[in-house]
Amino acid sequence: MKILKILIGIVLSFSTAFIGIGYAQLSSTISLEATITVSMQQGVFISDVTEPQGVTINTYFSTVLNSEVVLGNSSDTKTLTITLYNNSSDVYVFKSVVYDAGIVDAYSNSNITFTHTLQQNQKIEPNGTLEFTLTFAFKDGYTSTTSESLHSILNFYFGFWEGAEILPDDVVGENHKTLIDNILGSEVGLNNENSSLSKNVNDRANRGKYTFGSMDAWDKAEMNQILGFDAKDLSFMIYSPPEDTSVKYLYTTGCDLGEESYILQAKNNYPIGERIYPIYRTKLVYKAVGVDENNNPVYDWVGEKTVLGSAQSEFYDNNLAGSVIVKNPAFDPTTFMPTRAEDCEEGEEYISPGKSIENAIYIPLGATVDEVADSTDKTYFKYQAQANRTVTITPTEKSELLTISVYSDASLTTLVVSDTGKQISFNTNATTYYIVATGDTEVNFTIQ
Repeated sequence: MKILKILIGIVLSFSTAFIGIGYAQLSSTISLEATITVSMQQGVFISDVTEPQGVTINTYFSTVLNSEVVLGNSSDTKTLTITLYNNSSDVYVFKSVVYDAGIVDAYSNSNITFTHTLQQNQKIEPNGTLEFTLTFAFKDGYTSTTSESLHSILNFYFGFWEGAEILPDDVVGENHKTLIDNILGSEVGLNNENSSLSKNVNDRANRGKYTFGSMDAWDKAEMNQILGFDAKDLSFMIYSPPEDTSVKYLYTTGCDLGEESYILQAKNNYPIGERIYPIYRTKLVYKAVGVDENNNPVYDWVGEKTVLGSAQSEFYDNNLAGSVIVKNPAFDPTTFMPTRAEDCEEGEEYISPGKSIENAIYIPLGATVDEVADSTDKTYFKYQAQANRTVTITPTEKSELLTISVYSDASLTTLVVSDTGKQISFNTNATTYYIVATGDTEVNFTIQ
């Protein structure tokens, strides 16, 4: 028999109570006469559960299922079909099944185990549904002479990476999310200790090389093959800090870092030591995500937090000893600095690129700038020019009100050219030029 039981809040004239009701379709608010108002749950919640013979569904609310199961013999199993609904505008991902061992009868019989068909980091889209099965059975090797019961309170925990909303709505943001999905949520990722990715990352760490990324031609080919992912227009790196093996960081940037070259012909677009911005960092943590049927902790790599920041330009720590003469433009993850104080980890400092002349954003020739600002703010950039070139800065249609001024000194006293909403050009000397943009909420232009 298929039923629907949801624990919901009922507002009465004299008291507040909880009851279970069934309804056929979802709606944001249901009014039951004049004295009772039922509001739909927010986020991800259980919306439907089948109740086969031998299973009693006591309640379910949010993603928590309270049930009792009776198994008749050693080969008996009970399978429930559970439907989840995402009543939000966010994409949620499955993290783990957990229960609180401190609650009496949260899992009352260790002889009965459960399995489910949810996958790590499986997505449920906004206003979407997700159906999976939950099966109870006696644990392997256990023989039951009589029927046994299990009372359990299971939480099918869904969440999303903190800070994921800062990722840009473009190919860089989508590729960053794809990398996270592949690195954490598939057989080729870090949660399979025998995967090629795990072996490559661990192999480099064992040789004192703590980065594995797309900058080196060999590693780029390996990552593309491992993750089934084209690294075009994206530079990405996994960093394994030697002082903490339970933490890794994924860095991505859409900045054009340059080309692979030899030691005497370096083709890096960012001078060594210059800060590269923007770079997105997701912290990956190896942590307990639940418990197994024997109440032992289960560990996985999970995405914990994504922040925006910058890091200093550096050549990639190449993979092979014979490749030291090869130079691959990259960045040093140990110099990463978030853009906000609240995003700093212990010992980190933050800087706000573009908010002052001292922290002007470095832009190489050929770059496209895309920043958001208050129309009264000034955003500062700098460009290292070669002699005797003509450089053109072109605002896009999104920045019709943007005033761009170019100066040949950091004190901003020698104005070279300035205009509003129009293309500007200037002839260069071998010096650093400073560019100030203001007057529009979209700071969007190209420099060529």
